[in-house]
Amino acid sequence: MDWIGRKTFKTIFILAGKNGEIYYNNINNTKITQEVLDMLSINDLLNEGDFSEKEIDDYIITAKKVIVEDREVWAITAEMHDFYDLYTDFSTGLYNRNLWEHLKSGMVKPPGNFFYSLIVIDIDNLKKCNDLLGHIAGDKSIATVAEVISFSVRENDIPIHYGGDEYIVILPNAGIAVADRIVERIRNNLEARCESEEFKIEISAGTAFSDDVDGFEQILRMADSKMYNEKRGKKKMCNYID
Repeated sequence: MDWIGRKTFKTIFILAGKNGEIYYNNINNTKITQEVLDMLSINDLLNEGDFSEKEIDDYIITAKKVIVEDREVWAITAEMHDFYDLYTDFSTGLYNRNLWEHLKSGMVKPPGNFFYSLIVIDIDNLKKCNDLLGHIAGDKSIATVAEVISFSVRENDIPIHYGGDEYIVILPNAGIAVADRIVERIRNNLEARCESEEFKIEISAGTAFSDDVDGFEQILRMADSKMYNEKRGKKKMCNYID
């Protein structure tokens, strides 16, 4: 997506007291702001006095003493400087969970009037695959599903390796019918891809639409619930057949 880049990242700006108390932050999320302060050890850095462009992890940090309403405070900015490294999952080539968390927190802003559908995907029986065939086979399954997702989605869709055997796909400007079609495409492409493999890979999936819920966390919960309903249904069917 062309809007995932430096121009859309909301630089964190904080006014903080000498003991770390937060007087203002521009992302309207005190918890996230405090996590940034703690992660970057801001309080320790402030003992050094004013500074500019210190690089810590994925951030460029500046800090300067200013007077606000007759009170001396620190004006701190934190800006990420390497978006490719920050948002790429190098084991799969998809986006990584950082992007999802930053969308959820507001640190990355989608365009105005943004609506979307979400797909949650989980590999079936990956633990059994690891136990029977080894972790190399399990890792290959994770990479194979990521590859299939990548060439099954539309050009502007956002496939994310959420972690382990879980993936999410953000489908901008798409309703639930589009999401369901893409899930079916992923299943079909995965089945075709596995014809040349030594083992079969299957997935469970759930979809949700942004207009039906309030925010990124709620839509993930809804799609995740649908995915687990499918997974539970498969287990019941297996028990019945056995």
